[in-house]
Amino acid sequence: MSTTRTTLDLDHGWFWKQRNDSTTPVLAELDASSVGGILDSWRAAQAFPSEVHVELLKEGIIPDPYKGFNEHKVQWVGDVEWLYKCSFPFTKPPLHDHAVLEFQGLDTVCDVYLNGERILSTDNQFRTYTYPISLNGASTTPLKETNTLLLHFKSAKALAKAEEAKYGKVRAGSTNLGDPSRVYVRKAQYDWRWDWGPELMTAGPYRPITLTTYSSRLTEVQTRALVESDKETGLLSPTLKLNVVLEGSPVYEGLEVILKDTTGKEIKTQRVELQSRITNLQDVVHWKLLSDDVKLWWPVGYGEQNLYNVTVVLTGPNQQILDTQTKRIGFRSIELIQEPLLEADQYGAGTTFLFEVNGVRMFMGGSNWIPADNFLTTITEERYRAWLTLLRDGNQNMVRIWGGGIYEPDVFFDICDG
Repeated sequence: MSTTRTTLDLDHGWFWKQRNDSTTPVLAELDASSVGGILDSWRAAQAFPSEVHVELLKEGIIPDPYKGFNEHKVQWVGDVEWLYKCSFPFTKPPLHDHAVLEFQGLDTVCDVYLNGERILSTDNQFRTYTYPISLNGASTTPLKETNTLLLHFKSAKALAKAEEAKYGKVRAGSTNLGDPSRVYVRKAQYDWRWDWGPELMTAGPYRPITLTTYSSRLTEVQTRALVESDKETGLLSPTLKLNVVLEGSPVYEGLEVILKDTTGKEIKTQRVELQSRITNLQDVVHWKLLSDDVKLWWPVGYGEQNLYNVTVVLTGPNQQILDTQTKRIGFRSIELIQEPLLEADQYGAGTTFLFEVNGVRMFMGGSNWIPADNFLTTITEERYRAWLTLLRDGNQNMVRIWGGGIYEPDVFFDICDG
């Protein structure tokens, strides 16, 4: 019997519909038919993760909002409420006493029901929500052989207006940047319209939902790949520090930390013995590496983008593997240089504003990145790569993530790294 953490992606069997306000309570909507209009019946999601405009467009219910003045014909979508549901089987792994449901992105105001019980209420598009579940007793766990998730998405536009009524209207940019009530909701601000894009109030589970079971697991692996300068010689010395956060039953006994290059060649490894019940581990390893061991990562145009993989393996009795995580890293130092300017202008002397990477001062030129599409579920890895390749081929070596958008997914940063 395996002790290793298992993760089930809940990406199949999803259905969606418009919330029927005349049906009370919302759980009664689960019994709606599969035939009829979107107010009365469930429709199969065409893809998951999902966003309701994309589903409506694929069903031919709304026109393409990017064409002509169709944007104005779909404003009703942000005024109403939407439901998603799915069913999934569950069998408890014999050696796992813990489970967690993880919602990596819910857009935005959402009540989550598991088997008829509300387990979460969310109001932040940008964060991950988790719901821990004990598997110790069959009579107390909310998980059954067959389970139903119901997601009830409410109008973010309505919440913004309600908060504005309580706290007052604020000035939030010029009139072409959308309704200022948007500042009261933790949702991508461009959804309320911006000077470069339409007003499309998205809703839905736009990032993955998973169910993980485990005895003990790695909840956080924080790598710090640094480059330190020797004050006497000026030589650059790569170092690696590692912090780890654990969760679950105290059955863990050790960690294996392995550093490899991208070809799979092992550079360094270390076993760390653990004491039970210590869950927050600082500086698990502190490696001072030789320049022959690893090469530095450089911005494009200044050198190679050398990358490495750090694998952390959590082990229990008899070296049983409980969990494994791998992080891709690069070794580099970066510093913002602000030194006094010798000559003053009409505003004063001021300071420099430039970056130094691995001890080299360099010119940074780049772009301001806005979300590549209003409908985030349609942005594939290939689209990200195509856009970022254009930046690189245009001799740009820096990209700024615009504050009115989203926290981009890992794939965005992975492409930038390499």
